[in-house]
Amino acid sequence: MTFTAGQKVRASQLNDLIKGRINSAFVATNGPSGVTTTETVLDYLTGSLTAGRRYAFKWDGDFVGGTADSTWGWKVRYLAGAALVVAGSTKVRGRTYLGLSFGNHEPFEIEGEFTAPTTAQYAVGVTLVRLLGTGTGSVIGGTDNERFLSLRDITNL
Repeated sequence: MTFTAGQKVRASQLNDLIKGRINSAFVATNGPSGVTTTETVLDYLTGSLTAGRRYAFKWDGDFVGGTADSTWGWKVRYLAGAALVVAGSTKVRGRTYLGLSFGNHEPFEIEGEFTAPTTAQYAVGVTLVRLLGTGTGSVIGGTDNERFLSLRDITNL
């Protein structure tokens, strides 16, 4: 949306502009541990989203694998409601990742974008599942090593 000098602007037009950050969090506690072949929600944020607007979710944290050379599936998902669960949620993006070492912290980041199908409260987050190999996976956090999550409105009008 473009405005010109001297043009009258309505509040509704301003409300349609990019809204920016909806929610964000630094998580300083360990996440779920013992993840194997069942897709598991690691972290999520909630926010009131508007139908037809575009949103971006980002997760940044440390992964710890129980064995080397296992392949992991990471997914960004969303679901209308106050909590994210795998069943019934919509996958926005998937990435595979080969865990390189046993017990070491491995930095990982995943982002995804989507358009809200309805106006509602949504939970948006990241899941993990082991695709190949053995062992378990987890994400960690601490006061000097927080995970970071953000949900932003990126609609470009």
